[in-house]
Amino acid sequence: MKYLVFFIIILNLLPLLPVIAGEIPEEFVIPRISTPPVIDGILDDKCWEESVKLPLDFQIWPEDNTKPSEETYVYLCYDSDNIYIAFQARDSEPDKIRHTLAMRDNISGDDTVTIYFDTYYDQRNYYFFAFNPLGIQADGENGNYNWDTQLTSKGQVDNEGYIVEVSLPFTSIKFPTPDFDTPWGLRIIRTIKRKEETISWMPQSRDIPSWQLQEGKFHGFEDINIGHPVQIIPVIVTASTGKRDEEKNFVQNPFRVDPGINFKVGLTSDLTFDATINPDFSQVEADAPQIDVNTRFPLFIPEKRPFFLEGQGIFSTPFRVVHTRQIVKPEFGTKLTGKIGKNTLGLIVASDSAPGDLYEPNEPGYHQNALFTIVRMKRDILKDSEIGFILTDREFLNSFNRVYGIDGDLNFGQYSVTFQGLNSDTGDEEGYVKSGGAYKLGFDYSGRNLSYGLSHTAVNPDFEAQSGFIYRTGYKHYSGWMGYEFQSDDENTLLRTWVPMFYGDLYYDYNGTLTEGLADFGMYFSLSNQTSFDVYGNTGYLKYEGSDFYPSQIEFWFNSSYSQTISGGFGFYLGREVNYDPDRLILGNSSGYNMNLTLKFGENFRNTFTYSSSKLTDPLTDEIIFDVSILRNSLTYQFTKDLAFRNIIDFNSYGDKLGINFLFTWTPNPGTSFFIGYDNRMSKYGREFYESDRNMFFMKMSYLFEL
Repeated sequence: MKYLVFFIIILNLLPLLPVIAGEIPEEFVIPRISTPPVIDGILDDKCWEESVKLPLDFQIWPEDNTKPSEETYVYLCYDSDNIYIAFQARDSEPDKIRHTLAMRDNISGDDTVTIYFDTYYDQRNYYFFAFNPLGIQADGENGNYNWDTQLTSKGQVDNEGYIVEVSLPFTSIKFPTPDFDTPWGLRIIRTIKRKEETISWMPQSRDIPSWQLQEGKFHGFEDINIGHPVQIIPVIVTASTGKRDEEKNFVQNPFRVDPGINFKVGLTSDLTFDATINPDFSQVEADAPQIDVNTRFPLFIPEKRPFFLEGQGIFSTPFRVVHTRQIVKPEFGTKLTGKIGKNTLGLIVASDSAPGDLYEPNEPGYHQNALFTIVRMKRDILKDSEIGFILTDREFLNSFNRVYGIDGDLNFGQYSVTFQGLNSDTGDEEGYVKSGGAYKLGFDYSGRNLSYGLSHTAVNPDFEAQSGFIYRTGYKHYSGWMGYEFQSDDENTLLRTWVPMFYGDLYYDYNGTLTEGLADFGMYFSLSNQTSFDVYGNTGYLKYEGSDFYPSQIEFWFNSSYSQTISGGFGFYLGREVNYDPDRLILGNSSGYNMNLTLKFGENFRNTFTYSSSKLTDPLTDEIIFDVSILRNSLTYQFTKDLAFRNIIDFNSYGDKLGINFLFTWTPNPGTSFFIGYDNRMSKYGREFYESDRNMFFMKMSYLFEL
């Protein structure tokens, strides 16, 4: 019996042999220095000799914890105010290093070095800071690139590779009260784009789905100057808008000036308070156009406004009960975010004047505001799991909508369980109140090769979330998926991985009637030259307006980044699709095409073109029911890492709409910026030439004061 137990133990340890075989670095103490480095991309400061030097010895892709093709070293040290980081990335072919002069967060096509700090060492939350060879930054928290903070970086390419130096203020991130023995989690990664190679400081087993369970750690911080940082950002926006009146005459309004101010206060090292008065919530870049013809449900428009983007992940739950785009025109907003011990906290209070704009002067709602309150709490449990509570409240006049519930994300090695249960109470101005519930339960398994999952969702017809985005109600949904990744052992092969996949789902209404079903089969192929393609086929069932339909579709998608100069992809689909027009409810022949193409010339110039189309025809007469195409071209010239010019032209054949946008930007740091631009939305509507329907000239200035 004891031999059987021993045999079982050995079998369970086999997947971990790639990790055990490598020399896992031990926990280290980060050195304190007396003289900070000059951040210039030159590794000649004395402090680097006093720093800890970490080699990146493990290639984790495409190979599995083998020796990397190039050498990489990372240096770490600190003083009272900053953490200092230096990356020394050697390259045997320095002329092939991929790098561009780009705006912050736009370095996905370049070679990069990235450092991850798990400042609470909870193995679930982290900050990441990525840099291309010129030191252009991409930062975020928990995978959210919309989060930006203050740091300084500079990189240089030489005949041995490239070097990047970084200074990260302690006031730029949140962490528990510093103590010499309090550990931070650490992960360091280098990517070499032309080789599709990923190199790591720590070995990483593909049998363990979470890299944070395999992160290294360090300690040694003491006598840090945390203080209570205060940021004040005054903002001035001046704009002139024009549009056609009811008689179709174009009226251009005079320039208006709207001042505002933003505050950020670090209450503690791990708790931040934000406030904004008369904020500018206009968007510098318009939302990308989407095909909205023949759709049953509303389209999702992502949040882009900085005040709401920071800490956005705290308010994320399995149901999207918080979608801050619902706060359309806030007059003021406050936000409290942070983590105290094992508890994560989030609070948003905002006053929205948009609902009052819909009323006439003699109506009671005229110039009245809606008040939004959002409360979020999460607590870490077990090794890398959490449970949470969410409350959203929207009040307008005598009406209200409140949503409240619990959720959780439980992880047990390769298995995970997610759940959420919610209830909503909604009252109208006449005093009628309705209540409805919603719940979701999901189970997933993620292994080296095999992955699968099951989920069940139910949303009551009376459930409503006015602070979120719930695109449909009154249904019960069952779904399952499975994929198996085959990997080639030959590093010289063209075909690296191929993954057969299956997805299926069923929808029922609350009376138990099957309303929708889908079975989707696909295959994903990844090639060694940064190229991939997908093939899918699906068949389904839909009950709509009392009729039964059996739609189907085949799809093909191709993407490649083989060249730094040119990259992109294309795809198409063919099939049978329901036309949802009640006057012509039929199953038509559908087709569509998508294409994206990015051209980079030198370090400064980038042009991205996208095209998408959707067409539906009558199968009996070949008559075109609709044929919609959307084109968008974005041209950017980067003068410096802070100064750029961008032009966007987009066209939508549905309504014959044309848009032109020009923008100059100067953004030396988050908080300080200058924008000047022009946006014009035009159409023909039977006219011979395109004429403007609405436009805007605008200038925005903001400046960061740190106290």
